[in-house]
Amino acid sequence: MTSTEVDRAVELARRATGAGPEVPATAVAVDRLDHDGGYLLVRLGRDGEAGWVAAVDVAVPDVMSWAANPSGEPTIPPSSAPGDRYVWAPSGSAGSPLYPLLESTGPEGTRYRDLSGPVADPRRPRRG
Repeated sequence: MTSTEVDRAVELARRATGAGPEVPATAVAVDRLDHDGGYLLVRLGRDGEAGWVAAVDVAVPDVMSWAANPSGEPTIPPSSAPGDRYVWAPSGSAGSPLYPLLESTGPEGTRYRDLSGPVADPRRPRRG
């Protein structure tokens, strides 16, 4: 994502949530697994302080979803390797675009993780 796209996503997230320009913002790119493209996950607020999180598709442009983040905690698992990426597809493993998965590929294959630990491949159908 370009800096212009990040700036636009932050602007759209601020507008949707009502957050002012003084509120710090960070953004991470999230790739969609269910079709081409992706979105930016925008976090508004300081670490450990109440704020907001928004999933913004800058191509449309559209705020797909947003929510208050009263704890100020991250909604993404920490990345530790250069090849890691954040991904999302509507599934039982990743129900909300506000909580994307971390995809890591290594000698054991591709693994997915959310905030609580390993999860199943979000592209694999689940039995209900």
